[in-house]
Amino acid sequence: MGFVFPRIAANHLKTTQIYDIAISEDSNILVASVDKTVKLWDINSGEELAILESHSAPILTIAISSDGKTIASAGSDKTIKVWDVESRQLLRTLSGHDGWVWSVAISPDGNTLVSGGEDGTIRIWSLVSQSQ
Repeated sequence: MGFVFPRIAANHLKTTQIYDIAISEDSNILVASVDKTVKLWDINSGEELAILESHSAPILTIAISSDGKTIASAGSDKTIKVWDVESRQLLRTLSGHDGWVWSVAISPDGNTLVSGGEDGTIRIWSLVSQSQ
């Protein structure tokens, strides 16, 4: 049993497959989907706040930092995209997996990203430097 957000559903949820959802501290919804986008929605109004586009294939997983400033998205293009929430800009693209990236998580301090993929690896990335 669940609750459908009619305004969100009318605009997005019924038009494409959803692979992952995350909720930010300020109660916005992030939706990762087969259409290669991350969409940011306001939970209360149903308003679409942003569309983040840079992936070349479906997005399978997303995460948001505990401070709500950073989003990570990853998927079947074998990359991880790191986004700035406020500016809605792509900060960097992380490459290293040899297959689809199925899972991402951001550490509570926002300094580290961990990813797991179909290549059987778990990778640890620094979000404060350019290193893996």
